[in-house]
Amino acid sequence: MELIDRIREAAFEEFMSKGPRFTMEDLARRLGISKKTLYECVRDKEELFEMFVDEAFASIKGQEREIAGNASLDPIARFVQVVSIMPVFGRTFDYDKVRELEDLYPAIRKRIENHIETDWESTLAIFDQAVRQGLLRDVDRWLVREVLFSAMEQMLHDDFLAKTGRNYQETMHEIVSLVIEGLRIKRQ
Repeated sequence: MELIDRIREAAFEEFMSKGPRFTMEDLARRLGISKKTLYECVRDKEELFEMFVDEAFASIKGQEREIAGNASLDPIARFVQVVSIMPVFGRTFDYDKVRELEDLYPAIRKRIENHIETDWESTLAIFDQAVRQGLLRDVDRWLVREVLFSAMEQMLHDDFLAKTGRNYQETMHEIVSLVIEGLRIKRQ
């Protein structure tokens, strides 16, 4: 394993243990390397956090491609699964730490928001397919995107998940189900 990969893994462990306030000294100690060696690989903690965010969204996009290409699922099932995707490491992700990270590093918050706001085309293409097949009502696709985006953003930037004791994936799945039921064409 290359040093940068070891650094990324150890930084994630430090983040999950201590939140964004871990020090580069903590990280170097965990890795058994000098701070000088660490700084030869990464400029600062913010660069590490940028890597986390980019890796998380790359994971989401990879999963999205798999789901979108799964012909065994109907468009509604694909839509629900795509919108509820978590990064591969997300099952143990602590969103309280993400909120703290965003408070301390506004550029990271902007990076996360940019990822969430952009690249909805494949998700909306699945929605369009469900509409064409007569499974969902034909409503403004950007309105659907805005409702889902707003729900995602609220959960990531508020203490909703902590208050309810629910995880992100379960909650998004339920929100998408509510949206789908409101859009589903009723058969008589």
